[in-house]
Amino acid sequence: MAVMAAAAIVATSSLPAAADNLVADGDNLTPVTSSALSLGTVCVGKAISKSALLAISRNGKENNAFNAGSDVTVSVTAVSGAGLAAVMDPAPATITLPASWADAGNNVMSSTVSSRVTLQAGNIAGTYPGSVTYSASGTEATGDALTRTVTMPVTATISNTGSCAPTTNTAPRISISGPENGKTYEFGATPTATCSWTDDHDGSGTAVPVVAGPIGPRATAGLGEVTVTCSQTDSGSPPLTGTGSLTYTVVDTTAPSIPPLGDVTAAAVDADGAAVSYDSPAATDTVDGAVPLQCVPTSGSRFPLGSTPVTCTATDQEGNADSATFAVTVTDQDAPVVTVPDSMTLDATSPSGAVATFTATAEDNVDGVVEPVCTPASGSTFAFGSTIVTCDAKDAAGNTASSAFSVTVQDVTDPVLTVPSLQPVEATGPDGATVTWDAVTAKDDVDGQLQTVDCDAQPGDVFELGDTTVTCTAEDSNGNTGRAAFVVTVRDTTGPGITVPKDFDVEATSSAGALVDFTDKVSASDLVDGSVEVECTPASGEPFGFGPTLVTCTSEDSRGNTAEPASFTVTVVDTTPPALPSLTDVEGVEATGPDGAIVNYTVDAANDIVDGDVPLDCTPTSGSTFALGLTTVSCSATDKAGNFGQGSFAVKVVDTTAPVIGDVNVPTAEATGPRGAQVQFTVTATDLVDRAPSVECDAQSGDWFPLGPTTVHCTATDASGNRASAGFIVNVADTTAPVVESLTNLTIEATSAEGAVYDYQPPTAFDTVDGVVEATCLPASGSTFPLGTTTVTCSAEDHSGNRSSSESLVTVKDTTAPAIGAVSDITVPATSSSGAMVTYTAPTATDLVDGVVQVTCDHKSGAFFDLGTTTVTCTATDAAGNEASKKFTVTVEVSWSGLLPPLDKASARTFKQGSTIPVKFALTGASEGITALDARLYVRRLGAQPSMDEAVATSTSRATSGNLFRFGASDKQYIFNLATKGLDVGTYELRVDLGDDVSRTVTITLR
Repeated sequence: MAVMAAAAIVATSSLPAAADNLVADGDNLTPVTSSALSLGTVCVGKAISKSALLAISRNGKENNAFNAGSDVTVSVTAVSGAGLAAVMDPAPATITLPASWADAGNNVMSSTVSSRVTLQAGNIAGTYPGSVTYSASGTEATGDALTRTVTMPVTATISNTGSCAPTTNTAPRISISGPENGKTYEFGATPTATCSWTDDHDGSGTAVPVVAGPIGPRATAGLGEVTVTCSQTDSGSPPLTGTGSLTYTVVDTTAPSIPPLGDVTAAAVDADGAAVSYDSPAATDTVDGAVPLQCVPTSGSRFPLGSTPVTCTATDQEGNADSATFAVTVTDQDAPVVTVPDSMTLDATSPSGAVATFTATAEDNVDGVVEPVCTPASGSTFAFGSTIVTCDAKDAAGNTASSAFSVTVQDVTDPVLTVPSLQPVEATGPDGATVTWDAVTAKDDVDGQLQTVDCDAQPGDVFELGDTTVTCTAEDSNGNTGRAAFVVTVRDTTGPGITVPKDFDVEATSSAGALVDFTDKVSASDLVDGSVEVECTPASGEPFGFGPTLVTCTSEDSRGNTAEPASFTVTVVDTTPPALPSLTDVEGVEATGPDGAIVNYTVDAANDIVDGDVPLDCTPTSGSTFALGLTTVSCSATDKAGNFGQGSFAVKVVDTTAPVIGDVNVPTAEATGPRGAQVQFTVTATDLVDRAPSVECDAQSGDWFPLGPTTVHCTATDASGNRASAGFIVNVADTTAPVVESLTNLTIEATSAEGAVYDYQPPTAFDTVDGVVEATCLPASGSTFPLGTTTVTCSAEDHSGNRSSSESLVTVKDTTAPAIGAVSDITVPATSSSGAMVTYTAPTATDLVDGVVQVTCDHKSGAFFDLGTTTVTCTATDAAGNEASKKFTVTVEVSWSGLLPPLDKASARTFKQGSTIPVKFALTGASEGITALDARLYVRRLGAQPSMDEAVATSTSRATSGNLFRFGASDKQYIFNLATKGLDVGTYELRVDLGDDVSRTVTITLR
């Protein structure tokens, strides 16, 4: 940014005491201090340009203040003065206020934006007056629009004296350095032509040489006659042009360059060698480019064993030739192929093993048949086990190969075993019997008598009943195994032994005798089977008559061996007295008079096991008068065998009749509060014998009774101490419903298409009896309420079931704007002098209620955008009319090469004061085809005081209008010949303005 002379102003209009103001600063330095803009001195008919800064000044916190964190747009609204122009640089210009803006103190400044002011001077010298008015537009915290303005005075001095005075003119003098006129140069070694000029008016500088040619039969290859022409037009009046030229010839006398050729080694495929293919890379010629190689022998020829030279030659179109050689060496690299027999297995022919004979062969691709050498040799004696035979072969080139196989000698004859022949053995228990035999022996044809024989059973083992096969094996030293077997037989021929009880008596259980069970007293045991079944006659569990009975028992084991029979005697007898029935005491017989009461009772007959029912005799008899208190009744019975049984029971006579309590009539009372209600009542009692007894109750008439039924218990006692109790119910009812408060009608914001979730505190309900009662509401708190108005009904019920309710309204509205997706600023290259067509992807928007919402932008994708930066505003509106917007910038920049020589290197930017400096650039990329770009050059002095304000550059060329670059169609470059004659010695900044708001500067030094 250019450095300007200090000056500042404030808005010319009066402002309220509490307001944010727009402030302009002409010196382009911060802090912004409200000043004017001085453009300095400009020659008549010339142009000058400077920049000013603008900011928002904080002068209060109340009315006319911009919203904190918002964007404020600054623009030029008016320009006063001939030839004066002003633009925002860049435009549009936006100041983003900080989030803390509302708390900033007075005179605090925001960030700044820049405005470039340009004056195109007229032809009349003198003092120039003018002004520029700016406006800042945004919103207040209230959302209302707010605009603040400021007018900045602009002054300048228009001069036609001193450096601005007109001068006489002579044509520039041209010199060309680099190539010499009439000289011949080798292609690629031509010096670069440089045009220099000196002019009395414009000083000195360089020009762009125009190169024509070459001319000749090989012109397309760059050979022939070349003409260099230079011209320069000064800025005098009238402008004059100086020219100069020279001619030289470009020739080609250099042979092509052959790349390094590496030797090739190949393997022979037979005695004649091998066909060898090799790569022959092209030679490189400075003029003709790639030149093919001609090689002998050719690639793919058959090369003999040994080394053969190959010669390759390259010749360009001018007949320049060069050659190079490399060697192709064919060697015998393959070893012979050895063929051996398959591995073999032989049976031993002696203790030393066996003799093996075999044949092995070998063949080489170069030498043919080769004799292999095997170790051990064929016909050797091979010992027991596996022996590796290795056969080696070697060809004349020393390549060796080997192959191997194995010869295995083994013993395959099994040993012979001798086993015993055994007689059957009697079992000694359920597991069978222990059996022994003589040792089993084994003999081998090779090893002789073997020391070890393995059997799956040993002498002295216990063998189970039946036949068991014992298998024995023996293995010789060579792993041959012999097998033999014999049978062990264990049998059972012994019967079981029976155990019976001694003679015993059994008590009769009926008139027929008794069922006698002697199962646990009779058993049989067998050596093999253990416990076996016993059969007795009569059988256990059958009826036995009175008197003795002989029982005989027999048994047989599982193999049919029978036991010796055994017997015993069972005698049935009757020694049991009759069984009396259950005699139950007679309790609580109510007295019917002072003598007690007549008691009738019933008793069952006694029961005898043998005689059946036996009569029962009881005293006192049933129907007798029993006195008050306890009386014992004795009962007895005797069976036919004289067995005697007896028992007794008690009869108790009591007086338990209580007085009678009269009826009580108590009405239902309405509750008057949480305690219930006070209730009045009367209770009386009567007795048949005694006078009216007194009555005592657990509650008194006039007491407070709680809500609901309450039982009152009363007791009356007669002279005999008999007590009567009775109860009645006092019922206190609650028929009054609670009072439910109403919720406040409410409007809430929708959070989705379904509406919004509303959490609320249910209202309070009060009941006369229950006090505070919980209220329930529908829809419930936490429910989703749809868009629109919903009635919420809240109800409460007391413990008596009395209900009441209240209603309120919940309205769900959508006042939330859609959310627009992220946007990014876009920078594209210009495709014309005005700008470019720009295509972009518009952002998407979503709304809490409507979902996806259409987005419209004020500059459509695919539209034409001017050079510089354009702000695109995209807006989305939901169905409820809520609107949101987002902005992004589209910057159309001119793609350029940067400054071309001589300004492309910092080390070469020092020039003689008064000379002409060519300022050149080319457009690149998408901007390459633009030929009418409005490109301008500005200059300002740096460092020394007083510093020079940025001024319109002056050209020495008549082809340049004002400070506008001209376009050269031949080299497609924009050119400006900068005149430094009117500039002092020192450092200057050159600024190239391509109209796209991009700052392109370079620093030069004049000496």
